[in-house]
Amino acid sequence: MDVFAGVRSLRRIAMALGIGRQTADSVEGGSIATVQIVLAGDEMLGDVYLMQQSGVASRPRPGADHIVVLQQGDRGRAISIASNDQNSRPRTLDVGDVQIFHPVIGSYIWLRSSGDIDIVPKSGTVNVAGSLKATGDVVAGAISLTNHLHGGVQTGEGKTGVPVAS
Repeated sequence: MDVFAGVRSLRRIAMALGIGRQTADSVEGGSIATVQIVLAGDEMLGDVYLMQQSGVASRPRPGADHIVVLQQGDRGRAISIASNDQNSRPRTLDVGDVQIFHPVIGSYIWLRSSGDIDIVPKSGTVNVAGSLKATGDVVAGAISLTNHLHGGVQTGEGKTGVPVAS
């Protein structure tokens, strides 16, 4: 093997990965989103494909960090395979926790290692389209859906008052 060919191969391998910072909003119009990323040494990469897990979509904000794969070391064939926003990531997770969060608004779904799930919308509203079924109790405020009392009970055709806490 030619020594220079070996050196070129090693250089391509070394240049196959990079870490950079997103400099502008993503372009979402095509079949795959693209971002503009600046690598170390102020090397600008445009039209970097933004790959994401199937079924999961996000739109990283400018300033997000990206891990970039440079196919065969070619700077014109870059793909972002992961992104992270250091300024908005949750810092309160316990070992084994998973959280889906909105980096600007702050709403989140928290899958806790204890088995609990917290759904916390900053708007104060959780919207459910379709049926909602629960095998356990549902509690709104202090009123249990399964075990609550009614005030203003009347016999016959009358109606009860609203539910009250037990």
